[in-house]
This record gives sequence, structure tokens and C-alpha cells, in this order.
Amino acid sequence: MPDPPSGDQRGNVIRYPPGERPIAGLASGGGGPLGPDMDARMTRLEEQYSRIEVLLRGVDDRLRKVETEIAELKGRVANLPSTWAMVTTMLGGQITLAGFLIAIIRIVGGH
Repeated sequence: MPDPPSGDQRGNVIRYPPGERPIAGLASGGGGPLGPDMDARMTRLEEQYSRIEVLLRGVDDRLRKVETEIAELKGRVANLPSTWAMVTTMLGGQITLAGFLIAIIRIVGGH
């Protein structure tokens, strides 16, 4: 039966003594969060953030344009005639045309 975890080992977390590197070539954390290269890292992050912010504004503008165009298309589709309206119009036109033809034939005479 395995030994219960001690103060240095709990579950799958193993604490190594200071200065010991479990994997060869693995660098330690350096000077911690306030290390000497922190200013350079922060400057680089701020520059990247500025570029990302510009890109996101461009994406936002394009999305607003797409939103407007979709709303316009929805309005157009809502005003399209239904299938029944088109069928009724076609049948009404055909019946009217047939009526005119019959009237012309009767007026002219069926010689």
C-alpha cells in the first residue's frame, strides 16, 4: 500500500528542493515576477496589445456593416410575396386573359 502524501508531496504535485531541476536544461523562474527583464516584457506586451486593439476595431467596424446588410436583407425578404400570392396572381392573370380572348372571339364573330 502506498504511503500517505507527506508535506512535500500531495496527490500528483511533487515539490522539489530549491535549486534542484527535475528536467535537465529547464531554466528556473529567474528573478520571479519582478525580474530585471520585466520592463522589456511589459513593453512588448503593450505594443502587441496596441496592434491587437487596432485589428479588433477593424473587425468590429466590418461586423457592424455586415449587421446592417443582414437587417436590410431581412426587410427585403419580409416584403417578398408568398407562394399563394404568386399563384393567385398568375391564375387571375390567366383567367382574365382567357376572358378577354372569349370576348374578342364573340365580338368579332366566329367565322
